[in-house]
Amino acid sequence: MSWWGSQQSTEIDRARPERDPLHDVWKLTALPRSEFDATYVDLWSRSRTFVETHQPSESERFCDELMTLTRATMRVRQSQIVPRRIPTEEATRLSELMTFALALTVVLHSLRPQIPVTGSADETLEWATKTLLSDASRRWVCDEPVAYDELRRFCVPSVNSELRALIELAEARLNALQAPIESESSVVQTTPAPAPSRKAKGWRFLEWLRSELEAGHITVNEPESLVHTLPGGETFVVVPTLFEAFGQAEGEPAKRIQNQVARLGVHRVVDGHNLFNANVNGRTVRGLILGTGAGLWSQIPSPNHVLRMRPVRTS
Repeated sequence: MSWWGSQQSTEIDRARPERDPLHDVWKLTALPRSEFDATYVDLWSRSRTFVETHQPSESERFCDELMTLTRATMRVRQSQIVPRRIPTEEATRLSELMTFALALTVVLHSLRPQIPVTGSADETLEWATKTLLSDASRRWVCDEPVAYDELRRFCVPSVNSELRALIELAEARLNALQAPIESESSVVQTTPAPAPSRKAKGWRFLEWLRSELEAGHITVNEPESLVHTLPGGETFVVVPTLFEAFGQAEGEPAKRIQNQVARLGVHRVVDGHNLFNANVNGRTVRGLILGTGAGLWSQIPSPNHVLRMRPVRTS
């Protein structure tokens, strides 16, 4: 059976997480394991049951491919906020729900040849929520208009869907990893292989910031701190001070480094604006909001709940 097909094997593997194929996916969420099992694992169990009913010989392959795509898609999701068009406060509140909604769309994407509904988006979504979700999970999704609307957009092929875009990006990355590599024997080497290029300055800044945070050289969530953590795992970094510190060591202008970090796409953007004003104990500072894809933390500190932010509106 699949690794989510047996409650007994799940209980055993919990004691040995290194042998639990679900462990990596669970760590991409912020849920306790019991809630993860009641939502995500329940969703996958129901999808497996559906496949076993219609194409039993395909169930093992379906489970393996579904988990591979789910893990890749959720890793892409770590560096992006969905949906991007809503305010920061709403996105933070909906973060965990939108991750679960993404997992549901990965299942629908994987099941699309077998889904019996060919009607409207509402009919497809009704079938999906009744067939694949428990009552509690269905209420979680359907009672939140933003999440339901994003799922509905996914069910309309002609409509731009951020959830579909995440899946397509994950598929592209998986395809690139699985592309056949030409063997050395079939290649005539006429010129020396180029030396590996230096990492983009944007990533080098993030690595520097991570090392400074781990060493305790930069404080977090204090009244005068340049770094603050937010609910949902995001991080607010004050500009241009941090970029100036890194730029002095690198001999580059802070603005250029800030732009290089922005081009990585691991920061929040609202209505085309990527800078935010934050009120920190009565003091207004400006900065970027970095997602978890920036990789700053091995363990994210508790969020600074007194931080109040709004996008910087430029004329």
